[in-house]
Amino acid sequence: MKRVQCLLMAALALALPAFAADTVYTWTGTAGDGKWSTPNNWDKGSGYPSAADHIAQFGKSAAVTVDTGAQVTIGYIKVTAGNVTVNGTAGSYLTLDHAV
Repeated sequence: MKRVQCLLMAALALALPAFAADTVYTWTGTAGDGKWSTPNNWDKGSGYPSAADHIAQFGKSAAVTVDTGAQVTIGYIKVTAGNVTVNGTAGSYLTLDHAV
């Protein structure tokens, strides 16, 4: 019985990362510079969407610039209202890769 419980706990521990929630960053544009990599443009105020399990959410119209040299990979972009334009400057790219 104890062996079965241990096996079940191990299986659950291995499965948990598959159920981990994506981190949602909502655009606020508070910094006023329109740059993707400015933490104060996002609701969390520290960091910005930059990993495959991150979601960039826009709830209002915005024009966003992925900064020069930035290499950003996120899960996906979610637009809940308005229109969003994403611009890139020379040497930058934004990859959408929801492979979580």
